[in-house]
Amino acid sequence: MFKFLKKQEITPKSQTLKFDEQYCHSAGKKAGAKTYKIDKGTTEIIFDFGNFDHFWETYVNKNPHVPESSLTALKDESGVFCAQIVDGGPYIYTDGVNDQNQMTFNAKALKRFGAKKEFKQFTKGVIAFGIYHLGKFKFDVLWATMFEEK
Repeated sequence: MFKFLKKQEITPKSQTLKFDEQYCHSAGKKAGAKTYKIDKGTTEIIFDFGNFDHFWETYVNKNPHVPESSLTALKDESGVFCAQIVDGGPYIYTDGVNDQNQMTFNAKALKRFGAKKEFKQFTKGVIAFGIYHLGKFKFDVLWATMFEEK
């Protein structure tokens, strides 16, 4: 009778994005940087690094722009490598990279990082990988990309 009072269920829809340097937006405005296209209604993004060791070597170990405070935070475990998602508000993912060299972003895994609402689905935004300093509201970006619905 009162359907508007009933919480609407969102049908889960997953999509995999594969790491590709052509999609890098973190070095300022780059001519020709691509944007990942996602299906409308995507509720989960699996980000596949492929070879995470190569990513780490390139963007952490050999990156002259990584703040010394981030390297120290990783060493003394006061910081973690994670992802920040901005889509209607900022969210953070701190569950790390799994054995398949992937991170899975969804409503269950994303925590509000200043966002007013709980996360529901992806529409248009940014995925930034970097170092989160625990106990501080500080996130140093190492690599970032953009996504939008097709």
